[in-house]
Amino acid sequence: MKLKSLNDRSDLQGRKLLTKRFAQYQKLMAELNQLEFQESIIGFINQKTDFLNAVSINDNRFGKYLRSALVQIIDTLEKELQLVPKNHYQNKYLALGLVFGVPFGFIFATILDQMAFIGIGLPIGMSIGIAIGASMDKKAAREGRQLEVEAFY
Repeated sequence: MKLKSLNDRSDLQGRKLLTKRFAQYQKLMAELNQLEFQESIIGFINQKTDFLNAVSINDNRFGKYLRSALVQIIDTLEKELQLVPKNHYQNKYLALGLVFGVPFGFIFATILDQMAFIGIGLPIGMSIGIAIGASMDKKAAREGRQLEVEAFY
């Protein structure tokens, strides 16, 4: 079974983010067509593509549906096949670093007894998250588990 592609949409002109996500979806489908994997995953991806093809472009929710389909497909590929797009882990761990940076900043500010330093934890957590994510992305690239499509959500 082969992966389906999105119908060509000429109505996207003037919508930068929507055009970018649409192009990313098409790139992902083109790259996945070159790989061999289970029929269940192909069926799942084709189901998402069929749904997107059925949605009217005039519907403002098309962008949300497109983003949701991209996230679900990337999550499925990560869980089932350990395939990830470029910078996937870096983006993921950046957010995680921010979450852990806030308490770190609070602890730092409490120790120094100066609440002005509470914001120092955000850049520290962010940089640690980026560093961990970048190392995981490099590891995925070395192991051949990285797709050539760059992830943005």
